[in-house]
Amino acid sequence: MADADPTPLVLLHPLGSNGDFFDHARLRWTDVPTWAPDLPGHGATPPLALGAGLDELSLHLVSWLDQHDLGQVDVLGVSLGGLAVQHLAARHPERVRRAVVVDAVPRYPDVMRAMWRDRAALVRRRGTRAVVDATIEMWFTDEARADAGPPITQTVRVLESTSAEGYARACDLLAGADTTDLLPGIDRPILVMCGTHDAPPFRDAVLQLEQSVPTTTTVWLPGRHAAALESTAAFADAVATFVRTPSHQEARP
Repeated sequence: MADADPTPLVLLHPLGSNGDFFDHARLRWTDVPTWAPDLPGHGATPPLALGAGLDELSLHLVSWLDQHDLGQVDVLGVSLGGLAVQHLAARHPERVRRAVVVDAVPRYPDVMRAMWRDRAALVRRRGTRAVVDATIEMWFTDEARADAGPPITQTVRVLESTSAEGYARACDLLAGADTTDLLPGIDRPILVMCGTHDAPPFRDAVLQLEQSVPTTTTVWLPGRHAAALESTAAFADAVATFVRTPSHQEARP
């Protein structure tokens, strides 16, 4: 970037992953300072309290920014992380310069909300290994699954090592999450990205975000729910272009 002091880019991973999700993309952002924390209940970060929702997750992220002396940042989130980005941009806009929402919905349809509750119960009984097959099928195209390359092996390894209770509490959060009424209040530039073969609720959410947030730019990526892993170059290049583009909105308090 041309700036002497570029804005940090904070990266929020999806359910059942950790900050390593962005390792390959970060190699392409050599001129942007990036931070990739483990979300609560994932990696080295303890889970939020039982029953916590997006309000508590946003407060956790604000506290994390404060602890690392990060003021206003660009923030990117995938799926669970994308819901957190929506809420953070709406409730704490002074901390967000630009937002990137990847393969995320404002609110899950009722059938998926029930699925998250069932998955939380399953993982509490049997651990995260019980959801590996369903995750890989949802995240990756047939071609990627047949190849069984590093993105798949890393996804499986990290998912199996994720705390069962941390994963379950994140499922509970997803089941109750809803940013629909907050979206019109987002006035920061927002990049919405989605896999061309992601599940219908995520593809449908793109139009909802476009209609609700006038500052939205949209990019479609080859792939499914983990298009950021299957199409790393296209994903990273689109993000780099977005965060480097000047905007009059950056000066807003």
